[in-house]
Amino acid sequence: MVIEALAKLQNRKIKYLIVGEGELRNELSHLIKENNLDNEVILLGFRSDIDQILGITDIFVLPSLQEGLPVSLMEAMGTGLPCIVSDIRGNRDLIQDEVGGYLFSPNDNIKLSILIDKLISNKNLRLEYGINNLEKIDEFSLPNINRFMNKLYENI
Repeated sequence: MVIEALAKLQNRKIKYLIVGEGELRNELSHLIKENNLDNEVILLGFRSDIDQILGITDIFVLPSLQEGLPVSLMEAMGTGLPCIVSDIRGNRDLIQDEVGGYLFSPNDNIKLSILIDKLISNKNLRLEYGINNLEKIDEFSLPNINRFMNKLYENI
């Protein structure tokens, strides 16, 4: 789905990094070739240097169909990245549309393409959403969670 959205973009300077291993790797490789995105999409496989990868990234995209606790999204927010995420449970708990980035229907690659283009072309918006994400993710910091848990136990 992301591959189709990237194929619709006019900007060919984009590099889209896919981190992780899984059963969809061959299918992704095929879609990348089929859409002539060999120069734009890079399959990185398993990586242990996620913090460095996020550090060189301008936008984080998470097109999941299902999430529980989206740790990768939390990591991206913690590095101050604007995020474009599928509008599903877990993601929508963390990203408020047009505050920390954008939500999109998991099957709407046209909207995803528009949203990527919108953020690519507006550095100030990327910075604003990134700052908002840093503030939002602080709610989930260990000291805040400990305070919440202590209050919860005090009330029991």
